[in-house]
Amino acid sequence: MRDLIQKLFILMQFVQCVKVKSNLYHMNLYKTELWTIYINIVEDISEIIKDSGLTYEEGFDQICLIVDRDKDSFISTPENNQYKYVLDKCNKMGFQFCVTNPCFEFWLLLHFDEVFELDEEKLLNNSKVTAKRRYAENELRKIWPGYNKSSYHSEKLVKNIDKAIENEKKFCEDIEQLENSVGSNIGRLVQKMRQN
Repeated sequence: MRDLIQKLFILMQFVQCVKVKSNLYHMNLYKTELWTIYINIVEDISEIIKDSGLTYEEGFDQICLIVDRDKDSFISTPENNQYKYVLDKCNKMGFQFCVTNPCFEFWLLLHFDEVFELDEEKLLNNSKVTAKRRYAENELRKIWPGYNKSSYHSEKLVKNIDKAIENEKKFCEDIEQLENSVGSNIGRLVQKMRQN
């Protein structure tokens, strides 16, 4: 089981690393272009899996789309709610949609009891508090000295995974409400992985 959880953290670190390294590209893309990328990933995931040479057995394996909400990452208007679109598409295709709101660092903060001392409104807004950092990352660096967004040691997190799962339950875990609430459902994914 520990190997499975470690693999999940390695995957999440990889995704975070790709995100950090691709920020320059993202800054130059319009939201509509980013949105097109998200739609294509959701719609083409089966082909992406086949083309990458991964083994995937429908009915046995499960595809999970893991994202962090990041302020303004989804356009949300009455006529164009991108979060709801992705959620509906994942439900239709049988994918599990996993979200951490406001950002990946919140999932990391859940590994520490100090997460309950943080201002939930500030977490949800996750405004910049320095030229380089937003509230959640800044608070994580206070709780976990030495944390670096692009490279960190996951051993401490793996040891605290049960604490993160329990702490997560005290925040929003409902996938529909996660669009606008502080929380995560990654802990539910970890529990599901443990059952299998």
